[in-house]
Amino acid sequence: MRYRAEGITDTGLTRQNNEDAYLIDDETRLFLVSDGMGGHQAGEVASQLAVEVIQKYFSRKKSKKQNNADAETISETGKTDQVSFLAAELSKSIGYANRVIYQVGEGDIKYRGMGCTIAALVLVDPDSAIIANVGDSRIYLMRNNGLEQLNEDHTLLNEYLKNDPDFMNTKEDYVASHLDHILVRALGIDEDLEVDVRQIKLKEGDRFILCSDGLTDMLSDPEILEVARSEKKLDKLCSKLVALANEKGGLDNITVVVVDIEEL
Repeated sequence: MRYRAEGITDTGLTRQNNEDAYLIDDETRLFLVSDGMGGHQAGEVASQLAVEVIQKYFSRKKSKKQNNADAETISETGKTDQVSFLAAELSKSIGYANRVIYQVGEGDIKYRGMGCTIAALVLVDPDSAIIANVGDSRIYLMRNNGLEQLNEDHTLLNEYLKNDPDFMNTKEDYVASHLDHILVRALGIDEDLEVDVRQIKLKEGDRFILCSDGLTDMLSDPEILEVARSEKKLDKLCSKLVALANEKGGLDNITVVVVDIEEL
């Protein structure tokens, strides 16, 4: 599998510090976006802890699995097992990061109540990807000139909408409610955490976009798609998305990671 990846993070126009963090790890093919929350820069601590802990935990587990696999011929069933194993370990790594953040918060009053979101992507040979998320950072797939959100927002608004699709009838109601910023799941809030994980079959030409809500609060899905369609260079695409979000107000930190699948 051949791919390209780029990422960017920006403070935005109204925040004093950047509480987002991201990771592009070519060794494990792991890509992360995390959006922190909490006063006194605790959000910064939470998001950075999430990225570092998930990377270290997942890297150890993947390396151990790969060393075992190299000693034997992997059948088609073995490839399926590999995907299942990595999906489970990605979920465990996020759960472990959650406990670390929670314990740091409990042990230091200035970090009490800190938390963060996570959006994660892992590429698995020969043609699979695993995604995982907690919170409202998003994972999009651009395929055949269309854009699909692959994960679910863990917000109070989305919980209402699942139970009553007519709960919000207009964009103005949606924004005014502020329910879209109340998370029902986040790392660091409780010792136990439910992680959404799913497997995706890849196609050549697929483009994944991982981002914090600093992007999606400012830009609609059609606006994101328009920029993603028009820009082939990934570094420029990331910069253009951030610039447009800032043009629209830049009310939060903005983080974008883009991954293109070039060849399977």
